[in-house]
Amino acid sequence: MNLGQQFQVILFSLLFGMIFLACYDIFNRTFYKIRGKLVRFVLELIFFSVLSTIYFFILFLINDAILSIYMPLFLILGGFIYMKFLSFPLLCIYEKIVGKIEHKLSKIHLFFSKKKDIIKIKILKLRNRIYEKNAKRIQEKAAHKKQN
Repeated sequence: MNLGQQFQVILFSLLFGMIFLACYDIFNRTFYKIRGKLVRFVLELIFFSVLSTIYFFILFLINDAILSIYMPLFLILGGFIYMKFLSFPLLCIYEKIVGKIEHKLSKIHLFFSKKKDIIKIKILKLRNRIYEKNAKRIQEKAAHKKQN
């Protein structure tokens, strides 16, 4: 393996370590409230399998997937760099984006719940009118039977 390939592999491993933990932070934030441990385990297994496959496929493209000791070391170093310097700003940005989306969704939900409440009120008024008409008919029939 020549020096250019080694530099590419080192740089890619470092960047992929950062990207891997960034994706895991977002994954963890997204699926944090899942109650079932088995469901979360299966989702994490699929997540790690996909990211590992992507890593080794790109390594295959760079240097025919020849593994050496510095690849996992630079993956771990990339993870440490991400945790030390990038995790907090990335999660703040992610929280802002999620907050804006939730705010817009709450407005939409409020709009539709108001429409639903208006429809419920109209249905209740219609039921009351029908009930009152039926009550009048029953009273008229009862009064008519008393007269006969």
